[in-house]
Amino acid sequence: MDLGLPHEASLVNSVVTVSIGVATVKSQEDADSQVLIKKADDALYKAKESGRNKVVSELV
Repeated sequence: MDLGLPHEASLVNSVVTVSIGVATVKSQEDADSQVLIKKADDALYKAKESGRNKVVSELV
């Protein structure tokens, strides 16, 4: 956002911003990779829904 890169096609913001969803899991033999991916996706949407241009993390 600080760079002020134009985002002319956006209906949300006139400059490019970044929203990131992160998920972490403690090392486990029975950890399900699909659950980890779903949690990261959920975190991304929480970042977007809560104002965009931020990082949200989830613990699996």
